[in-house]
Amino acid sequence: PVETDPMIIHKDTLLYTSLTVESQHGCLSTATKSLRIKRPTAMFSMDIDSGCAPLHVTFNDQSLSDETITSRKWVFGDNEVNTGNLSQITHNYLTANTFKPYLIIENNQGCIDTSYLDTVKTGKILHPDFTVNKSVLCPHEMVQFTNTTPESHLIKYWYYYSGNQLVCEDTTNANPVWNVPPDTGFMEIELKVMYNGCYSDTIKQKVLYNKGPVADFNYSFDCGVPFDYTFINSSKGFTSFEWTIGGVVDVVNLNPSYTFTGEGDSTVQLIAYKETCSDTLVELIAIRQPNAVISSDSLLCADVPVTFDGSLSYSFANHLKDKFSWTFTHPDTVYVAESNTINHEFNEGGLMDVKLLTRFDNGCKDSTLTQVWVFQPQAKYVPDTSNGCAPLWVTFADSSKADVHPLDSWLWRFDVGIDSTYSVQKNEIKFLFSLPKVYSVKLEVTDTFGCKNSFFDTIALGNPAADFLVGDDSLCAGEPGAFYFIPNLVDSILWNFGDQFEVNQVTSPLYHTYLDSGKYWINMTSYQYGCYDQADSVLVYVQKADAFFTASDTAWNCYPKLITLNHNSGGQVIVSGEWNLGYGTNLVEYGQQKSITYPEPGLFSPSLSILTSFGCRDSFSRDIVITGPTGTFSIPFTEACRGDEVRFVLGDTNDVYHFEWDFGDGSPFVEGDTVYHTYGHVGDFYPKLILYGDPEGICKPFVVDTLTIYRVVADFEIPDTGMCSGYNIMLTNISEGNDTNRWNFNNTYYSGDVNLEVILQPGDYFADLEVKDIHGCSDTARKIFTVYPLPDITIKEDTLICQGSTITLWATGGDEILWSPSTGLSSTNSYNPDATPDTSITFSATITETTNGCRNSDALFVFVQRKPGLSINPVSTNEDEPFGDSLIIGRSLIYRLIRCRNSLHWSPDYMISCLDCASPTVQPLEMKDYILLVADTNGCFTETYPLNIPVKTSFIIALPTAFIPSGDNEENRILKVRGHGIRNLIEFRIYNRWGNEVFYTDDIEQSWDGTFNGKLQNIDAYGYVVTAEMWDGSIQTKKGTVNLLR
Repeated sequence: PVETDPMIIHKDTLLYTSLTVESQHGCLSTATKSLRIKRPTAMFSMDIDSGCAPLHVTFNDQSLSDETITSRKWVFGDNEVNTGNLSQITHNYLTANTFKPYLIIENNQGCIDTSYLDTVKTGKILHPDFTVNKSVLCPHEMVQFTNTTPESHLIKYWYYYSGNQLVCEDTTNANPVWNVPPDTGFMEIELKVMYNGCYSDTIKQKVLYNKGPVADFNYSFDCGVPFDYTFINSSKGFTSFEWTIGGVVDVVNLNPSYTFTGEGDSTVQLIAYKETCSDTLVELIAIRQPNAVISSDSLLCADVPVTFDGSLSYSFANHLKDKFSWTFTHPDTVYVAESNTINHEFNEGGLMDVKLLTRFDNGCKDSTLTQVWVFQPQAKYVPDTSNGCAPLWVTFADSSKADVHPLDSWLWRFDVGIDSTYSVQKNEIKFLFSLPKVYSVKLEVTDTFGCKNSFFDTIALGNPAADFLVGDDSLCAGEPGAFYFIPNLVDSILWNFGDQFEVNQVTSPLYHTYLDSGKYWINMTSYQYGCYDQADSVLVYVQKADAFFTASDTAWNCYPKLITLNHNSGGQVIVSGEWNLGYGTNLVEYGQQKSITYPEPGLFSPSLSILTSFGCRDSFSRDIVITGPTGTFSIPFTEACRGDEVRFVLGDTNDVYHFEWDFGDGSPFVEGDTVYHTYGHVGDFYPKLILYGDPEGICKPFVVDTLTIYRVVADFEIPDTGMCSGYNIMLTNISEGNDTNRWNFNNTYYSGDVNLEVILQPGDYFADLEVKDIHGCSDTARKIFTVYPLPDITIKEDTLICQGSTITLWATGGDEILWSPSTGLSSTNSYNPDATPDTSITFSATITETTNGCRNSDALFVFVQRKPGLSINPVSTNEDEPFGDSLIIGRSLIYRLIRCRNSLHWSPDYMISCLDCASPTVQPLEMKDYILLVADTNGCFTETYPLNIPVKTSFIIALPTAFIPSGDNEENRILKVRGHGIRNLIEFRIYNRWGNEVFYTDDIEQSWDGTFNGKLQNIDAYGYVVTAEMWDGSIQTKKGTVNLLR
C-alpha cells in the first residue's frame, strides 16, 4: 500500500521532494517542494593557541545553526567547564601543559553537535645558557656551542643567532658547530629557545672575537673593448695581499689592470693576510665578444610557421638562460629564449621586420635587424543570418580577395559532413541547416604561390524551452534565495526578480537576495541563438528581520543608570526573540521595550535577536558606556552582637572626589579611611560607602555590603494577677534574639523552657532568666516580687426581672469594687448598684485589696424577660404556585414563626391544622382573618398579631397539548392533570386513535408516562377525558387531545 504520510531520514541538508497523486480515472498531478534540513555545526576559533602560562585564550563561537543556539558548553581540557551559553569567553591556562579544548552546542530545536578537538600549548619562561670552546678566532675557523640550559628536556627548538643570521639551520640541534664567517671585531651571540610557544632568550655580548681579515674585490671593463679589465682591492683588516690573474701572481699592485687574450672563462683569486689569519676570495670572470646574426628564408606565406636561427651570434658558449630576444611584427611579438632557433608565424602579408637582441655572460648585448616578404590571400564570406530557429536556409556571399598571386581554389565545409570545392569563384552559395545546434562553417582559399587562408564563422540554431523552480517561496531579506532552471540547451537566461533587478545568467541554482520585504513575481526568459521562450511567473514572499534598536542614553557619567531600549518592529511578524541586556547572563523574552539599571560603571553591550515567521533572523548590538567614581571597602566580620564595635576599612578608589560612610541605621554620615561604629539595634544593616564624583554631589553612587547585628535581650513578664496567691503565675519569656533559655527560680533551675509557670503561696520570691543565641550573644534578667493572699468576696444570687424593671445588686469584700459590664448599672464602683438591663446579662464583681492590689471576682446572672418578638412567614404548600397577594381556593398555607419560644394560641378554629403550634397549615375557602396570641412563660407580657388571608375563587382543569416521555425536561416527560379549585379528581382517562383506553386514574397526583402495559406508545395524538369535583361543589369535565412526541 502507498503511504500517505511517509517519514524519511535524510542526510543531505537540501533536497527536493515530489508527491505525485493519481485519481481513480488515471489523472495525475505532481507537487514539488524544497526542504532544507537545518543541522547545526559546532566550531570555534581562538585568538592564540600557544604561549607562556598563564595564557589568556579568548574563544569565539563560530558555530553554524539556522536556529537559535540555546546552550553552549565550553570544555577547556584542564578540568574546567563553562555552561553559561557564552558566544565569547576568555579562559586562563595557569600551568604549562598541552590541552584539548572543545565546544558542545544545542539549538532551540534540540539539535546537538560537538566540535573537533583543538590544541592549546602553554610553556613557561626558561633560562637558556650556553658555552663556546674558544673565544678568539680567524675567519672560517670552527667554534663549538654547548647548551647548558636547565630543563633542556622541555625545549624543542634552539635558535643561535649572530646578528640576525642563524648560526645553524637545524634548530633541533642544541649543540651546533659554526664555521665563523669572515669579519673583524667582537661578535654578539643570542640563544633563543621555545617551549610550547613560550620563547626565552639570552644574549651574550663579546663572547667571540674575530681577528679578520675579510678578502673582497670588484672589477670594471668596457663592452667596446671587452678583453681589458681593472681590478679593485676592497678587503678589510689586512696587512698584505696576493692576486692571481690569468695565472700571473701579483703582490705589489693593490689595484692591478689586465688584458685577456680572447673569449673564455678565467679564474681571479685574491688572498688577504693578517698575522696568522687569511681569507681568500675566488671569482670566475666571463670574457665575451658581443655579436648578433640572423639566418632565415626571405619569401614566406602568412599563417605558416618559419624557423629563424641565431646560432651564428656566439663563437664561445654562453650560459645565460634567456640569451636571445626576438622581436616580430604582425603580430607584434617578443620572444625571450635560450635555444638558437625559434618558430614564428606571421598573420598578415607585407614586408616584415625581424630583430634579434643577444645577451652575453659578461653582461654585454648586441642587436641586428632583417626584413622578409609575407604573402597572404584573404578568405571571407558574409551570411545573410548567423542565428535563428531550426530548420534554416542560409545564403553565404563570397568576398575573398587575392594578395600578389591570384586565387585558384575554394573549399567550403558546413560541419555536417558535406563539403563543396571549386576552382572558379562563385558570388553566392546556399545551404539548409536542419537541426538545432551550432555549426562551424569554414571557407579556405589557395593562391598560385601555395599560400592559404581560411575564414570561420558559426551558424547557431536553437530551440529553447523555459522552465524553473523556486527553492523556497518564503524568503528572508538579506539572505539569498535559490532559483533553479530546468536544464535545457540555452545560451542565455534573463531573470527578472520583480524588484527592479534583472540578471542574464545561465547558472543553476542562481541566488538572488531581496533587500526589502514584500511579494515579488519571478519571470524567466531563456534564449538560444535568437530563439526565446518565457516560463510561467512564480510569486515569492519576503520578510525582513531588523533588530535595530535605540537606547535612551549611550553614555552616562554616573551610576546606577536606568537605560530604556526600544525596538520598532515596523510591521515585522516576529514569532520569537530575546534580549541580552548586557549585564548578567540571563536572557529576556522579546518585547518592543525593555529597561535595565546598570549598577556599576563599565562598557555594556545589550543586544537583540529576533526571528520572523519565515525563519528570518537578525541581531543588533550597541555599546553603552557608564562611568563614575568607584571604590571598595571591607568589614572584618559580617556578623556582630549589639554593642560590639565594628570596623570599616576603605579599599581602592578611582575618580572619587569625596566619600562618606552611611552605616545604614539612621546615624549621621562620617568620614575617614578607617571608621568604627557601634549598632544599637538588631537586624540586617546595609552600610554604604558613598562616593562623590564631583564637588556638587550630583553623582554619588554607593558601594553596599551586608552586616547582621544580633541582640540578645533577656526579659520576662509577670502578670498582675500572678502576684497573688492561688493563681498559676506565668513567667512569660519576652526575650529577643534568644536561642537557649535557663531559669533560676528561688535557686531552682529550669533549662530549655521558654516560659515558666508556677503556683505560689504568699511569700517573697526572685526569678532569673539567662538567654543566649547561636552567635554567642547573651543576657540575664532578674525580677524580685512578693505574692499576697486573695481577698474574700460574697455576691448576690442569680435572679429574674421583666424587661424595663430595676433590681439592686450587692457584693462584699475588699477595699474597692468594680462591676462589669457597665450596661444598665447605676454605678460600677458601688457595692449596691441598681441594675436595669434590657437583655439577659451576667454581671461580674471584682474586689481589690488596695494595700497589695490582689483581686478576687465572682458573678451573678440576671435573666431579663423581654416582650415576645417574632417574624411570621406564610409559605404556599404548592411549590409551583408561591403565595402572593392572595390564596387560590383549595390551596393551603403554612405559617412559619421565626425565633418563637413563647406560649401561642391561634384563632378562629377554621380550616387550620392546630391552635397552639408554631407552624399551622390553613386552607380557608373564603377570605378569613386569623389572630395569633403570644405570651411569655414568666407572665411578663402578652402580644396580639392579626393575619388576613384573601382567597381567590378560580376553577380550571388544565392539561398540556404535548409531552415527550423520552425528553430531557422532567416536567415534559409526564402527562398530569393540573388546574385551580379542584377538590377531587373523579376520572382521568386516555384513549388511542382506535378508542382503546391506555390509561385511567382518579388520583390527581398520578400521571401518564406514555406507556401501556409497560410499552412506550407510538408518536400520535391521544384523546383524554377529565372529570373533577370543584371546591364550590360543582362537577367539571374537560375533553381534548394531547400529542405524544419523542
